[in-house]
This record gives sequence, C-alpha cells and structure tokens, in this order.
Amino acid sequence: MTPAQANGQQATGSRPEWSVELGAMDLPHAQCVLPLTWEPARHGHLGLVGSASSGAVEALDLAVRRLLAHPCESHCYFLDAPGGLQHAAGHQRTGAHAGLHELRRAVRVLERLARELGHRLNRPDDWATPLVLVISGWGSWVSAFRSGPLAWAEDVVQDLVRDGQRAGISVAISGERELATARFGGSLQNRLYFPAASNEDSRLAWPRMPSTEKVKGRAVAFGPFAGSEPVVCQVYDLAIADQWHQDMGRELNAKQGTLPFRIESLPPLVSATDVQESATNPVSSVAAAGSTPPGLLIGVGGDELSPVRLHVPAGGVFTILGRPGGGKTNSLRALRILNPETCWVHPPDAAEPDRFWTSLRLDAASRAPAGSRVLIADDADHLSPDALTALAELQSRGHTVMLTANYNPLLLQRLPLAMASRAHGAGMLLAPRSMADGDLFGVRFEAEPAAPPGRAVLISGAGSAALQVAWAPPGAEAGGSGGSKTGYKAGGTPPAREA
Repeated sequence: MTPAQANGQQATGSRPEWSVELGAMDLPHAQCVLPLTWEPARHGHLGLVGSASSGAVEALDLAVRRLLAHPCESHCYFLDAPGGLQHAAGHQRTGAHAGLHELRRAVRVLERLARELGHRLNRPDDWATPLVLVISGWGSWVSAFRSGPLAWAEDVVQDLVRDGQRAGISVAISGERELATARFGGSLQNRLYFPAASNEDSRLAWPRMPSTEKVKGRAVAFGPFAGSEPVVCQVYDLAIADQWHQDMGRELNAKQGTLPFRIESLPPLVSATDVQESATNPVSSVAAAGSTPPGLLIGVGGDELSPVRLHVPAGGVFTILGRPGGGKTNSLRALRILNPETCWVHPPDAAEPDRFWTSLRLDAASRAPAGSRVLIADDADHLSPDALTALAELQSRGHTVMLTANYNPLLLQRLPLAMASRAHGAGMLLAPRSMADGDLFGVRFEAEPAAPPGRAVLISGAGSAALQVAWAPPGAEAGGSGGSKTGYKAGGTPPAREA
C-alpha cells in the first residue's frame, strides 16, 4: 500500500497541522484502513521498540525525513548511536547531530535542551518553533552514560520526556529492551512495538498485543495516535515515502527558515586571524562568567563556537597551567596578537627573563600607575627566587600579572604568586588529563581524553568551560595574521556538515 492510497486526498501535503504520516493502520471493527498519523504537539512523544532488523530504525528514519520536509518548521537534535540518521546532519533545520563517539557533546545537547526547557516553561509566550529530540539506539546510549561519570544524563532525558510536551519539545526515540523497561517508558504516550526478529524473552516487558505477522515494518501501535485501543499497522516503505515527498522537499530546500541554536564540537584548530575577525561582530562574542566586557580574546568556545574572552582581574594574577609542549607559550602569543590594544610587558626574545624582571622592579616607571599594563611571565615556575620576588613586588604595586607554569602538586610552594590566582578563581588549564590537574583552583571539570593541542578549560569564579585556544605561529606580528587556514570563522558559519 502506498501513502496516497492510505491517505486519499490528504496525501497532497495540504494539511496545515504539524503532523507526519508513518503508515497505515488496520481497523477491523470499522472495516477500513486509515493513515497512522503522528502529531507531536497534540499526541506527545513517540517511542519505537524493536530490534535493528524489525523496521523500528527505518520507521524513525521515516519520521525524521517527514519532520525535516514538513511545511511547519521544527528544529531537530539527534543522538544517533547506529549512525543511520547521518543524512540529516547537514540539514538547515538540524541543530546538532552527535554520534556515540561524541559522548560529551551528546550530553551537551541534552543540557542545552534542558536549559531551553526551563526557559520555555518560565516564559511560555517566548517561543514559537517546536523542537524535536531524536534518539536512535537508546540501549547503546544508556550503556555509554552508565559506564562513566555521565550517568546523570539519563535523568536529563527523563526530564525532557516528562515536561517537554508543555514546552513544545517532542522526543522520538528508538531502542530495544532497554527502551521498553526505561523509567520514562510510561511517559512515551505513543509507542510502536515491532515484533519481527523478536523472541519471548525480548517481549517480556511488552504489553498484551493483538496477534500479527512478524514481518519487517509490521507493528502494533499504542497511544493517542492509534485511538482508544491498540491497532496493527504497517509502516511505509522508506523508498516509497521519499518518492512521495520528493516535490515537497525541493520546494522546502529553496526556503530559508529560522536557524536553530547549534551545539557544535570544538574545532581541533582555529587561527588567531579567524578569532580576531569574528570578534568585530558583538553578537558573536561571549564572555566568561563574571568577566567585564570586552575582556581579552583567547579562542573559541560555547555551544555555537563564539569567541571567548577571559577575565583578567585588574592588579591580580592569571595563571595558565600546562605540560611541556602543551601550548603555554602559544597561549601568551595568541593573547598579544588578539589584544593589541593592551600594553603587554614581557622579556624580549633575546633577554634573560630573570635579569629582565629584577631590573624592571628597579625601574622608576614601574612605580607609576599600572594603567592597562599586563606583565606576562612564561614558565614562571622556572624563574629564580629573585625574579619571583620581583614579580610579586610588581604585582603588589598594582600591575596585572599573567604567568604560565607546569602542572605540579607543589606549585604553591614553588610559585607563591599562584595563590593570588587561586583567590581570584581566574586561570586556564591546557589539556588537563585528570581532575588533579585542577587542584590549584578547586574546581571540578571534565577532562577530555586525547585532547588536541590548544584544548583548554577556562576557570572563572566557581565554574569551568572548555575552549580551543587560537593558534598563533611563532613570528606572527601583533594584530596580524594567525597563519592557519582552517576554513572556519569563529562565531560565523560553522564547518560544513556533510549530509
């Protein structure tokens, strides 16, 4: 049976309501076959329970294609464990597509949707575009969540299922036994059970259903979209459904709708030039918590990869910690290039750092008001005691000090200036490998395994945020080129998402 045969005149796509037709359902008591239509705003969430070869995955794919091609705009966010929804990653209505290998990004998607949920519940008149969270392969996701420190992400999904419909956030989820026994399983108002390729053990948690053939795509529907009683239905073949929506898809691709908020992954490399150019757009700039604009540009971060500005307390100390070769020197160089309006004071390349700082302490100009001068000391933990004493005295005169050092459990004894940085709660960790790397600031953060060069955690107050420090090659002139051709403009158009 084709969609047009089941839907009659409604198959023209002229229905104004936000609905997607998934298949045809058999009503023996009425002696008729009617379309199985899911209306997310009215019916609620959708759950598809069945094995990978039962047709549940194809049914979810069909629902996604119909949502993306519907005249009523909606924004979709994908957690795609099997990878079968990769075709939707580059769609203009897609805000994020995360695979199982991007577990932390997937959790960021859930967190961002949870924040949007709270915002919409508090301001019900401040939203218009419905959102859809699509989760494929729930069993794989729940195993990944529970195997590490992100087990709380399962509770976020439960919150979205429980309260999402009131805020215009719908959930479409597929899975096997783990979905049938999930804590939020009863809150999925509309459920499709696919008996094909199942056995008695896998169906223990299923409700009592009408008997039906175990063929691929055959399912039993429960919930508001099926009516008052469970009904047997057949999900449309994906190829036929695509052909039916081909003309509508061409028309919609030519239309530019509202862009969704994005949750992008941090790029492995971003040039100082890209960050500097994007900073001219004030809408794209995002400051660290507690910072006073404009702050100091350092790289990109946040869900939509906006330029990050760090807060250096006036007359205080900002500490950058990292391992040898971890990018400490590049971070200072990027700061000088991205913030040429700041008066940077640092030893020349040919100068001896110890002698420079001790002589600067004796300079009469150093006793004048500090103004916007910032003293930067690279590898401060390698300086002599006299140079460290000179730096401490300069800082006591009101000069702002920015320093780098290696991770060391005895850093406070070796570098007493770091205590001031700890008191201000201002610092940055380059490629931290464990929670112990952040002991200086006493802030919890998530260490990224196998982090690329330049990946950092910005400490601001009592919070932390991941960012990618801009790459500034040696010899780059202040305010000039970053030299990297990454093809990405921070805060602007993100890297192309291949369909």
